[in-house]
Amino acid sequence: MPVAGYQYHHGESVWSLLAEGQALDLTREPGNPHDAGAIRVDWHGLKLGYVPRARNTALANLMDQGVMARARIAGIANTADPWERISMEIEIEVGV
Repeated sequence: MPVAGYQYHHGESVWSLLAEGQALDLTREPGNPHDAGAIRVDWHGLKLGYVPRARNTALANLMDQGVMARARIAGIANTADPWERISMEIEIEVGV
């Protein structure tokens, strides 16, 4: 899935350092004034954007219940469309 809001955060400043397979950190932002289901996407402590609102509800609910989620860069495209610049894969850890 794409990283939403990429064009508004640190993505362009670190573009040359990003690579497929790199880990991304996911952080719930339940107090986000724009989206109660917001999940921030960071790379080395820098905000790249968010999990798209249209796809964050189930993951936000799981994270709120303590389920761990990980993400990684699945693809990078040098395109003008910010929704196509970075794609990520997300996986959750099912109960052990």
